[in-house]
Amino acid sequence: MRHLVAGLLLTAVATAVAGRMWGQDAVGATLAAGLLATAIESLSVALLRRALDPPFEQLWKRWATGLALRLGGLALVVLAVVRWSAWFPVLPTVIGFLVVLIPLMLGEMWLVWTKLRTTR
Repeated sequence: MRHLVAGLLLTAVATAVAGRMWGQDAVGATLAAGLLATAIESLSVALLRRALDPPFEQLWKRWATGLALRLGGLALVVLAVVRWSAWFPVLPTVIGFLVVLIPLMLGEMWLVWTKLRTTR
């Protein structure tokens, strides 16, 4: 739940900044990319959280699934920028995706670190 809320807040901030920097045309692209990153990372964390209790048999499989989701999201961003460039300008779209995804990934790494550290 924390990842979802953090992702929505990061999306709102990125969208507001993109609107100020590039105008109203960038708002939709930044918002869509930020929401995509939020959905991907929230799903990745939900999958991973279930595998953080011993025994860790599912940990690598669920981590790899999250990685595949992120790569799929990146492919969707590239597709949107290439195919619908009028609606998805490159810089606002990529910034909207990365500004949300990277901090949430760091939060996910912190979650894994603290959970695995306390299960010794």
